[in-house]
Amino acid sequence: MRARRILAALLCLSICLAAMGIPALAADETLDVTYVEITGDGFVADAWQGVEAIYNLNGPTRYCSDLIERFYAQVYGLTVTTPPGVPVIAESGYWFEQTDAPQPGDIAYASASSRVSAHYAICREVDAANGVITLFEQNWRWGNKAGVGRVISYSESPYVFYTLCSAQDELPAVQQLPAQPQQPDWPADAPSGWAVDSVLRAARYGISGSVQSGYTQPITRGTFAKLAVNAAQAMGLMPEARDPYEAVRELGLMGGNASGDLCVDDFITREAAATVLVRLIRLLRAVDAADVSALAGYADRSSISSWAEEAAALLTAEGIMGGTGSGFAPQQKLSTEQALALLVRIYEYIW
Repeated sequence: MRARRILAALLCLSICLAAMGIPALAADETLDVTYVEITGDGFVADAWQGVEAIYNLNGPTRYCSDLIERFYAQVYGLTVTTPPGVPVIAESGYWFEQTDAPQPGDIAYASASSRVSAHYAICREVDAANGVITLFEQNWRWGNKAGVGRVISYSESPYVFYTLCSAQDELPAVQQLPAQPQQPDWPADAPSGWAVDSVLRAARYGISGSVQSGYTQPITRGTFAKLAVNAAQAMGLMPEARDPYEAVRELGLMGGNASGDLCVDDFITREAAATVLVRLIRLLRAVDAADVSALAGYADRSSISSWAEEAAALLTAEGIMGGTGSGFAPQQKLSTEQALALLVRIYEYIW
């Protein structure tokens, strides 16, 4: 057993080392992720089922395999090792099988040949209707930041999923994984699975206001202005104007065109929204100008308008706004759920 663990550790060292400091890979089809600054050794970036995702800033790297092995030991009481491919269970009567219908607690594995660098993660939430999975993972880093709550499209990702099986057709009676939490009774146009938590937090923080539908649809400049004002007020900025369109002008968050028209019925682009978000941040916190080199990882970096570069770079550097899987997508229309998620991140960034 000791020899096998040493071999597994060496294999994980070789397959995970390349994951250090690599930004979101296109092959991952990362739909959403939050970046958390790693502040020291033993830093806990995330936790689920009582298991912690741990990072060292200067000490030895805590590899992705470490999380998998601790998760199954703590939750199920099983000894799991992680050679490339199918995970192995030491106890008899249990094994992993590949599945096309992953569930919470299943293992996600991407080989080095499919993803540039191999990686293990745990499926934390599964939204089968939209074909997306939220991952619980360790050692998914960009510089000194940990990627938390990463959402991927599992039908178009490099990951293979493995589910725990037993000869008795039942899981070990240690700490059974709970069923997926019940979501509220959303209308027909419910938020995407990755956005549910952000939508709920936006309501709790007083950001969402009257927005209760159309989450996946493009957001207009008028609605975005109202949400931005709500967020500003939730963080203690109290404009004198009661009208949200006047308030957003008073705060200096949004201006009109050459004729002074806010164009409230037009849709707002991702790069235009980025400039508003940075103005909001700077009303609440002194932030230095960002180095536009932060945009180097985007394949469409040259498509970002010059007036939006600094804002896009700042939000990227601070882990507030990232790419869409194919780039920053500066001219892409922002959706309502994306707007709420971004404003929630800013609220939590400030507070």
